[in-house]
Amino acid sequence: MRICSVFSLLLFCAFLFPTLAQSQDSQNRDILLLLQEGIHRLNQKEYEAAINFFNEALKLSPNNTIALINRGIAEARLGQFRAAILSYTAALNIDSSEFRAYYNRGRAYMDIQDYARALSDFSQAIRLDSGYANAYINRANARMQLGDSTGAYQDYIQAAKLGSTKSREFLKARGIDWEKAK
Repeated sequence: MRICSVFSLLLFCAFLFPTLAQSQDSQNRDILLLLQEGIHRLNQKEYEAAINFFNEALKLSPNNTIALINRGIAEARLGQFRAAILSYTAALNIDSSEFRAYYNRGRAYMDIQDYARALSDFSQAIRLDSGYANAYINRANARMQLGDSTGAYQDYIQAAKLGSTKSREFLKARGIDWEKAK
């Protein structure tokens, strides 16, 4: 009798595991399709629709940082900066090494004029990816708002060295040769 139970269990597992694997593949495919459609809607400037797709992806995968960050971007583009900050913060609670979440949250803080928090987030984004010129530009803007023009100019110079035409033009208009600056 015990042999039959073991055999039945093995037979049951043989049928169950392929079904579970197929189910997982199907769910992953659904998540991917929702993310792709959300990003497509984001690019088409259909922000409410994009948010809906990212929310659906999050129902299937609550810890999906891609969905959270992109939902935050859509929220910010709708002027929902505090909601965007919450989305970016949720992404950072899952993965604190996600520089895009810090960068975008910093931009949202700039939009609500919380320059100290923006500065902190841009600094963290730069620590995680020191080659991202836009993070330096935005940190420079935050520093200017906080009265730190020396730090701001250093950031503009670094952004120029990283290839930012915008920073090069900004510095040139002020008579600063970014190539010779330290």
